[in-house]
Amino acid sequence: MLRERAVTYFLDGGRNCAESVLLAANDEYALGLSDDAMKMLSPFGGGCGCGRLCGAQAGALAVIGRLGVKGSAHETPGFGKLCATFVAEFEEMFGSGLCAEIKPRFAEPGRRCAAVVEQTADALDRFLRDNGLL
Repeated sequence: MLRERAVTYFLDGGRNCAESVLLAANDEYALGLSDDAMKMLSPFGGGCGCGRLCGAQAGALAVIGRLGVKGSAHETPGFGKLCATFVAEFEEMFGSGLCAEIKPRFAEPGRRCAAVVEQTADALDRFLRDNGLL
């Protein structure tokens, strides 16, 4: 299950939130992404290192892009709206899309932002299924 894989990468695999969501999705949905491709999400952990865009959200959006884009984003009708819908759902769940605002409310000692990773993985899986991307 996506949730378990993501939190295992996050807590036991030495990965950040963005990497954990993407790696788990790569495993779960057989996305075929290389190790080098995974590194492209590394900078998004910790809100891009400065508390901005939540890395778990960035990882989820990368998965939506991988599964939802046909050719390019501009050539994929409704892709922008699809992403905006996920962002709105994410912000509804966490009250923000900013790491600096999410982390103080959801981080736990010894688990860091594992709850955010878990809930994002659940939301992503549901979103992909509800939108016919799986």
